[in-house]
Amino acid sequence: MDTGRFFDRLRNDSARGFSLIEVMVALVVLSVGLLGIFKLQATATDANSRSRAITEGAIMAGAVAERLLALPYDHPDLSAGEHTQGAATDGLDNNMNGGIDENGEKGYIAVRWDITEGCLGPNVAAHKCVRLRVNCNVNNRREIPTVFDFVKTGS
Repeated sequence: MDTGRFFDRLRNDSARGFSLIEVMVALVVLSVGLLGIFKLQATATDANSRSRAITEGAIMAGAVAERLLALPYDHPDLSAGEHTQGAATDGLDNNMNGGIDENGEKGYIAVRWDITEGCLGPNVAAHKCVRLRVNCNVNNRREIPTVFDFVKTGS
């Protein structure tokens, strides 16, 4: 066996590597791809936070609507005008520390309802129209409110 040719062949094969320019171009392409992935991750995390808040807002709106419908017709929470529910009484852990409805708790969900008496006209028996609005504030952006409209009838 001719060992000279074998080593010449190895030397020629090893000389066929990548140039510095090719490596730099590959690194630029890889960097652009990684930046895109990181941006996608940040966008997905933000969208997940917004979705959670909107879902919690819808659940909150349903719970408040059920509570208002269960109240007696002459309850103070059903008097004409605007009413709000504070973060310390909304049944959520607004500051994410494990405690629900703590004193001084501030939340990202705001609940408000407006009561109008006799909104369907004088020919309809005792009734009150309720417009319930739940706003979520996530990442300092106000989201589209969840709005429920319903009628509370008297006995």
